[in-house]
Amino acid sequence: MKNNRDTKIILALGVFLLLCVIGLVILSCLSIKGIIPSNVVEYGKQILDLLISIPIVLWIAIMAFYFLKRCIKNLYSCGDELFNELDYHKMHWGETNAHYQDMINVINFYYKEEGKVDIVIGKNLKKLYGRLEFLERGIYLREHMITCMTSAGISVCAALYFEYAFGKFEGKIWIVVLTIVLFLAVILFRYDDVFRDADNQICKYEIEKLKKKISIAEDSLKDDYQREDILLTKQYVLRMLIAKCNYAHGKKKKDIIDDIERIEKLNLYMASLSDYKELTFRIGKSDKQGVLFLDANKKMASKQYEILYSVLRKYDWIYEIEEDKN
Repeated sequence: MKNNRDTKIILALGVFLLLCVIGLVILSCLSIKGIIPSNVVEYGKQILDLLISIPIVLWIAIMAFYFLKRCIKNLYSCGDELFNELDYHKMHWGETNAHYQDMINVINFYYKEEGKVDIVIGKNLKKLYGRLEFLERGIYLREHMITCMTSAGISVCAALYFEYAFGKFEGKIWIVVLTIVLFLAVILFRYDDVFRDADNQICKYEIEKLKKKISIAEDSLKDDYQREDILLTKQYVLRMLIAKCNYAHGKKKKDIIDDIERIEKLNLYMASLSDYKELTFRIGKSDKQGVLFLDANKKMASKQYEILYSVLRKYDWIYEIEEDKN
């Protein structure tokens, strides 16, 4: 719904701007032919320029606002309710041993076997990867800020030195001294106590626990595909659906998106293919080939292949069928 709304807003803005441009062209033509006075044309152009600039400025301001809002939100949340509950425990007054002990206990409680992460998140790699990225980004944020401030400080030192070297501060030795002191401060300030952050070590502790959950999830979701053409069949169909979706609108677009989501969820892996008849076919009017498997009753080999077949039939994408030699 949000995408449809944004698309309608952009289309409406585009139509409005197009009408304004057409108005400017018409006014210019009328002015050249002398049909209306030049002063009226100038006033009209000013009004149309204003009408064009206002929505553009508003659109830029709104995009900038939402950009900043998303960035600030992503600094404090990974976007998952369960992990937000875990982060709720991070509030503390000063760096105390009791706080770190509490955080270790909280992390162990959430990540223990059959704990909250297993029950709520399970093997959802999207959420697990999202949490890992959030934690790693938080660790590197401090280093990134120090690097930015160091770069800015060194730039100031370099500017002061060149100003002195080219004679703008001639005879003022204190500029040299100030530059040296400032340079040393920039180099050493990362070692000041204010930049210590032991909470990063707590994040690293959680990352160790999280990576174990990710490894378990990855191992449980792995399938030992023996043939690449099975993987490519899914990818070819997915690409054709996405290409078709880019030119669709309204209800038709939503219908294609539903099919895209169905195809993305497919698992076409089968442990044994020897008991099935293989059908190779050309996908639509493309030069790509796909593969289907039938059982002894000439039905699709699995529910997953039934879904794939239904989508292919829906868009009439099964061409030049070749039966397997099996």
